Amino acid sequence: MDWLPFLRGLLTREVLLPLAAIVVVLYTLVSAIYIILENRSPQSTFAWLLLFLALPVIGLVIYRFTGQGWHAFSKENQLARQELGGELLRDMRPILTREGEYAARIARDRPASFREKLLRRAERSDNAILTGHNEVEILQDAKEKYPRLLADLRAA
Repeated sequence: MDWLPFLRGLLTREVLLPLAAIVVVLYTLVSAIYIILENRSPQSTFAWLLLFLALPVIGLVIYRFTGQGWHAFSKENQLARQELGGELLRDMRPILTREGEYAARIARDRPASFREKLLRRAERSDNAILTGHNEVEILQDAKEKYPRLLADLRAA
């Protein structure tokens, strides 16, 4: 069998254009999913996607050398964060042990603002520390906000 006529039959415009479109769509989807899963800022995500689409091969090379974290320094940063986390936890331990006391005081002193489910969620969260002696006032518009902001800045 002669393969050359068979290959010429496969390499027609009617076959190559849809195949190229499928490859571009798959490349775009895979690139988008990969960049989105890295949890970057929206601006960074869109910039990398634009680069990937505008310069497919060169964009991947640029990303490989500049877009990913520098592996040589990543262990150093990770160790520094662990050390800081240990010191921070040691310093925050007295506040963390009083969270239950603060929750009980809020329930007792401010029953109108007490929401048990929200308070329990804050207690269980690693990213939120329940502390005492805090006040929140919601300001509705700029006429209220900016004079108060300037006064607070002067008082700081």
